[in-house]
Amino acid sequence: MAERNPGMTTTFDDVVTPLTLPVDLTGGAVPEAMVMDGIVRGQAIVGRTRSNDTMLGLKFDNGGRPVRVDLELSADEATEKWWRVRVPEEHREADLTLPRLVSIRAGQKARLVGAALVTQLAEDSPGLTRVAVSFDLDADEIDPEGLLMIEVLGVSLGRDDLLDVRPALGLRYDAVRVTERGADEPRLPAQVSGGHTIKARTRHGWMSVVPGEGVTSVELEAVDAPLQLAALTKKNRYTRVGAKAMRKGTRIARSQARQAVSSVVNTSFSVPDGAVEVLDLQGRPVTEGVSVTRGLAGRLVVTLAESVTEPVLVHIDTKPQGRRSAGFLGATEWAIVGVH
Repeated sequence: MAERNPGMTTTFDDVVTPLTLPVDLTGGAVPEAMVMDGIVRGQAIVGRTRSNDTMLGLKFDNGGRPVRVDLELSADEATEKWWRVRVPEEHREADLTLPRLVSIRAGQKARLVGAALVTQLAEDSPGLTRVAVSFDLDADEIDPEGLLMIEVLGVSLGRDDLLDVRPALGLRYDAVRVTERGADEPRLPAQVSGGHTIKARTRHGWMSVVPGEGVTSVELEAVDAPLQLAALTKKNRYTRVGAKAMRKGTRIARSQARQAVSSVVNTSFSVPDGAVEVLDLQGRPVTEGVSVTRGLAGRLVVTLAESVTEPVLVHIDTKPQGRRSAGFLGATEWAIVGVH
């Protein structure tokens, strides 16, 4: 470890002893969590975000070695409450059922190391929705003083039909874990737990994040088509309470129909042309180096060229051309079943 640089410190400042590898940070009330910008420190969690742009600074001794970082984020029942209190008034009527997209930057140069979707809590499924992002940092990406900077930034894309506004607000930092990586091990692309399944529902379909670096193709498949007995239209508008009651009342019917309907979707139903969008984290269509083709058994294959090195979003529009009623396609959930 390099000698301590006093910088702007005084004799009244406490000297913070850096953590040693492996680091397992699960609470924010520790001196080694030196920077908490836009984050309220927690006891049983690292903290909760009170801003759309947040930064965590963790002091540890990496011994000049490369490391792997595991960052756990989640949304819980308090996330919406924090959001409503702190979001600007003009956004308080926003659709909170939309997914939250965050980008993660880390290291001295704030390199974009990954992106993740955090889905909102379902009305009938209280608890947590958690996502973990793992990424590698080289030794020279960590400050010589041993201060690891991690930024979690909300991404809106300027598309309120796809994502929540101010998406990072109210999220939890559950844990930060840092382990040593072998000096000869190559730096691996970011991995996102749950990121291989499209469970983030937008107003028109389903969305997932695909890490661009190290990925050449992604296969998507319709894996579930729950029976939909009523479509939401202006003439047939039911309340959130009514919708919940309908879900409970049709649970058995859905369970019995799911396997048969999924078989129909996978073998005989295709997605219309133009129904798949590939977007960058600014919401711009990615066309160069990206192609979408149809594979066997109704699968979609998204191919990425080597030039695509940053995370991209794959959005499947299940209601293209302004269609509002939901048939088989509109009721289908899509999953990424292969990453190459």
